[in-house]
Amino acid sequence: MVVNKNGMVFFFTFMLGISIIVLGIALASPAKEVIDNARSELSCNSPSTDWDEATCYFLDIQKFYLIGGILLIGVAILGARRFIT
Repeated sequence: MVVNKNGMVFFFTFMLGISIIVLGIALASPAKEVIDNARSELSCNSPSTDWDEATCYFLDIQKFYLIGGILLIGVAILGARRFIT
């Protein structure tokens, strides 16, 4: 069976995109645990300084941006196959 260049690029980008999406989903739970541990060590329920409060806000946002960014990269690779060929 002979596969032309466009078919090879399609399968490569599809496999790469799916593997990055799976990686993002697999990293969601460990990343959440690490961030929750950092929040508990900083005692984010009652931060003592403004720096601690800012760090707690950053940790809250980091969960979304880390996992969402990895998933977005995977989806972008899946969508980019239309423009590569």
